[in-house]
Amino acid sequence: MTDSPSNMNPDDLDQHIHAALDRNALPDQVTRLEAFWHRRVRTQRRRRHLATTGAVLGAALAAFVVISQYRGPGPDDVCRVEPRHPDKSEQVPTISPQEEILGKSVVENESPAPAKAPTVRAATTYERFILAARTSPPRRRTSTADAMTALLEQLTANPNADVANLVRTPGLKREPLERELLGRLETASGGETRPACRLLAACGTDRSLPALLRLAQHAEFREDALDTIQQIGGTATLQRLAIGAATHGLRAALCRQILLSGETISPELCSMLVHDRNLRAEVVRGSSKEVRASLLACLGNENKTVRLAAALVLAEADDPDVSEDLIEWVTDPEKQVGRDEAWIALYRRSDASAQRFRQFALQAPRLLGPLYRAQGWWLVYGRQG
Repeated sequence: MTDSPSNMNPDDLDQHIHAALDRNALPDQVTRLEAFWHRRVRTQRRRRHLATTGAVLGAALAAFVVISQYRGPGPDDVCRVEPRHPDKSEQVPTISPQEEILGKSVVENESPAPAKAPTVRAATTYERFILAARTSPPRRRTSTADAMTALLEQLTANPNADVANLVRTPGLKREPLERELLGRLETASGGETRPACRLLAACGTDRSLPALLRLAQHAEFREDALDTIQQIGGTATLQRLAIGAATHGLRAALCRQILLSGETISPELCSMLVHDRNLRAEVVRGSSKEVRASLLACLGNENKTVRLAAALVLAEADDPDVSEDLIEWVTDPEKQVGRDEAWIALYRRSDASAQRFRQFALQAPRLLGPLYRAQGWWLVYGRQG
């Protein structure tokens, strides 16, 4: 007979427990068991999620149905129902006591009974929609394209019109107006390009910059495009676009636009000018007096890179007046800042005024030292640009 637990030795009981727990399971069995429980857990989660989603959608649908049905009839939302007239076979003649006594019926001579008042019911949603569509006065809106055409024609006929007031026309919004203008720029004829640029200057944003840069690639539209860019983003935008410009011609045009504004070219852009002679030559090609005056002003800048870039650009200018301005700069005792850079520009220039001044400097001990320093700079650094 098996011993009862009360009579079993405690040590034997521990051995039986350890023996029962000591079961070596194979790794494949453990893996299959874990995979089975993972699938069970995912399945239960999906079921709970579907049940919750279904309950929420059902509640929302029920609420929508209740709200859509809970609407009493208004004074205008009624639909009259014509009364139903019974057939003649259904009409019961009324006989008076006298007629009953005489045995005669005078139903045929009687006048018809008064009709009952018509019943009313609430109009359906479809009926209310049709009623509103038939009774509302038609509204005619002027599309943005039509408004754009009118504005362009007005600016073409009157170039001095106030563009800021034109874009504030009631009913016009700036964002659709800008999109329409950008679409016009892609296919605009030469006569519409300038008015379109003027309108963009009044309502454009940074979204217009790529299209204006593409327009600036064409020499005939470059001035209008760059003026528009400057009015939209200011000189800081011109500086940023010039640094990232894809071609020398576009970068040089942006540099000229910055100089025409009277602003100083940023040091980053000046560093590009120092190391790129072709870019320097493009900047001063056909430049105006305003551009040269701005470059001379940059010679007095506190930043040495800005001064050197201005001097190297001035060295590429083909205007003899530039040499006269540089000679005046190096001989003026009050202009100490930028004197070395002005000598570098003078040494590089090849016009008659610059050559005569260099010959004079070789005979003047006071000018000989700065002339030799400029010559040494070109021998060391000139070939890098």
